[in-house]
Amino acid sequence: MSLLQAIQEVPQAVVLKNFLCLSHRFLKVLYLVKGGPAEKAGIKKGDIIVEVDGENIQGKDSSYAVSKMKGKKGTNVSISVVRKGNKKPITFNIKREVIHDNTVSYKMLDNNIGYISVSAFETVTKKQFKSAVDCLEKKNEKGLIIDLRDNGGGLL
Repeated sequence: MSLLQAIQEVPQAVVLKNFLCLSHRFLKVLYLVKGGPAEKAGIKKGDIIVEVDGENIQGKDSSYAVSKMKGKKGTNVSISVVRKGNKKPITFNIKREVIHDNTVSYKMLDNNIGYISVSAFETVTKKQFKSAVDCLEKKNEKGLIIDLRDNGGGLL
């Protein structure tokens, strides 16, 4: 059975911060920070991470794999992925950098209904959420929708 066939047959998934861990055997990219180092390097949503710095991470604990990807700003990490439609893994050399993720986005809908989407719970989320609420209130919102769909979790 090929890696892609195995991935497609996995029945359940556990959502993590930036990845989808399938049966604790594979890491699938679920979310990319817009403008972040992985996106700039060419990694795409849906890619399956199979190696970090030349080490096969299939079957390893997801926190172990993530710890291998993290590192000192300015250093490089090599990440190999399997992408649908490609027969061989693609390797990306990524320069690590500090990531400032926007976890809250907002807009005003019709009839002055405010809409706030929270993509993850991080240290910046409380401040970003409060700022979104304040901005919508200044625009005379009459109601508020808080969207937590596709939220990868994080700090609570």
